[in-house]
Amino acid sequence: MLTPLDIQNKELRRSFRGYNEGEVDEFLDQLAQDYEWLYLENQRLKEKLEDTEAGVARYQDMEQTIKDTLVMAQKNAEELRENAKREAELLLSESRQKANEVVKEAEEKACQLVGMAEERSDEIVKDAEIKVQSMISEYQWLDKQANIFRIKFRSFLQAQLDLLEKQEEETMAPLQEVAASGLSELSEDVEPETEEKEEEKDLDKGFDT
Repeated sequence: MLTPLDIQNKELRRSFRGYNEGEVDEFLDQLAQDYEWLYLENQRLKEKLEDTEAGVARYQDMEQTIKDTLVMAQKNAEELRENAKREAELLLSESRQKANEVVKEAEEKACQLVGMAEERSDEIVKDAEIKVQSMISEYQWLDKQANIFRIKFRSFLQAQLDLLEKQEEETMAPLQEVAASGLSELSEDVEPETEEKEEEKDLDKGFDT
């Protein structure tokens, strides 16, 4: 890929009746400036796109982490339910040996433990779901912004290419007119010389006669 320095250091060979050296140098200078700006802008946009893609990847990792956390929370909630259930059953087994009042008290305590465990597990799952939904919404927004950025970036590059083509056409048009004018003058110089030779031939014929 050409760099602005390549354009600035480019030397064109001179030829007879070639392009105007000053105009060509001026065009190359302008082209180098525009290409340098476009080159730097392209690098900046590439870096910005890489940062955006890195951000998307980071949020994807975070989303996966949240999902894993949700799975772990659900697993922990299930374990809490199982532990609470086992504890309740143990209390019930021990309380059967006591009087009815002790059994009733143990049953109430077991129900409370199960209820608290279920409430706690529901809160954990709910908080995790809220966090996951928030991360998904943020990821979707970031993905949308990345798509918009890509579209604008392509449009910007196309506009710059069109501008460079237009500038090249505008610069080459005067050069082509100068070249056409030079060819016309050359043909005019040749035609009189041919007529003079024909007149010399006619004079030679008159002398021979």
